[in-house]
Amino acid sequence: MSALPKSDEILMPTGTIEGPSAWYGPDMDANTEWLRPFSGTELTELDDAMRAAKARGDGVIDIKRDNFSLPTLGPVLNDAREELLEGRGFVLLRGIPVERYS
Repeated sequence: MSALPKSDEILMPTGTIEGPSAWYGPDMDANTEWLRPFSGTELTELDDAMRAAKARGDGVIDIKRDNFSLPTLGPVLNDAREELLEGRGFVLLRGIPVERYS
């Protein structure tokens, strides 16, 4: 595994940064599209997926997208991935009861 580059080795973009990843804090304060709360149905799917992985004895390395049926949550996660890669670069997922999971 290679080491992360030092900050002085990272090339910064030149010119104007444009597109959805060019945002300002005040804009994010005024527009909350980046906040994504989970619905009860989505949380149920997440719980079911976690239980299924545990029942199979899956380790982190064994977990694959195809192992789960997520008819409601799957599209939400795909949208979040798209936003991370092609959009503003972040999404805040809210409402996951982290105390339920190790």
